[in-house]
Parts: sequence; structure tokens; C-alpha cells
Amino acid sequence: MEKGMTDELLRNVSELNEAVMHSKMASNEGEKEIRVVLLALATTTVVEAEEKLEYMRKLLEVMQDLENQLMNKFVFIDSLQLDLNQANELRGSFEKRASNAISELNTVKSKFKMQERKSSDQLGNIEFLEMELNQLRLELKNCKGRGGALGFGH
Repeated sequence: MEKGMTDELLRNVSELNEAVMHSKMASNEGEKEIRVVLLALATTTVVEAEEKLEYMRKLLEVMQDLENQLMNKFVFIDSLQLDLNQANELRGSFEKRASNAISELNTVKSKFKMQERKSSDQLGNIEFLEMELNQLRLELKNCKGRGGALGFGH
């Protein structure tokens, strides 16, 4: 009986060892599957993180490009504002010069008209004096002609 019990105990120990071995193998298989799943999950997480990182890099590049464009537009606007200010100053200067030129032209025109009137008056006086001179010449000629007839001539 003791031998039977020992055999039974040995069989039970053997079965338990086999069960432990199967359990360890199953545990190892489970751990392998868990490792595979964890590795796949980690790989997926890394790939997603790399994709997000690449997306963020591209987004950062776009933002920097937009910032550069904005700065260039600010510089261009400042340049246009400066050009506009210079153009306004030139326009003001030209308007002042034009106003002065018109004023001078009106003064010259007025002086010219006064000179024209004086010339016209002087021309009238000259014509009157020429008529008077011609009249005096005619009278002188007549006097000479009468004086010659009276014997006063040369």
C-alpha cells in the first residue's frame, strides 16, 4: 500500500510537474503574445508620434513662412507709406510752385496790360504829334511858298 501510495504520489507529482510545465509554457506563450501586442502598440505609438512630429514640423514651417510673408508685407507697406509721404510732399511743393507761378504770371499779365495801354496811349500821342508835325511842315511849306513869292526865299 505504501508502495501504491508512493506510486500515486509520484504520479501526482509528475502530473503536477507536467501541469506546472504546461502552465509555464502557457505563461511564456501569453507573455510572448503580450510582448508582441505591446511591441505592436509601442510601434504604432512611435509611428503616430513621428507622424504628429512631422505634421508639427510642417505646421511650424508654414507658420514661419506666413510670418515671413507678413513681415515682408509690413516692410512693403512701410515703403509704400514712405513713398506716399514723399509724393504728398512733392505734390505740396509743386502746388506751391504752381500757385507762385500763377501769381507771378498774373502780375506779369497785369503789368503787360498796363504797358500795352501805355504803349497804345503813346502810339495815339505819336500819331497825334506826327499829324501835328505834318501840319506844321505843310504850313512851313506854305509859308516858304508864300515867302518865295514875296521874295523872301533864297
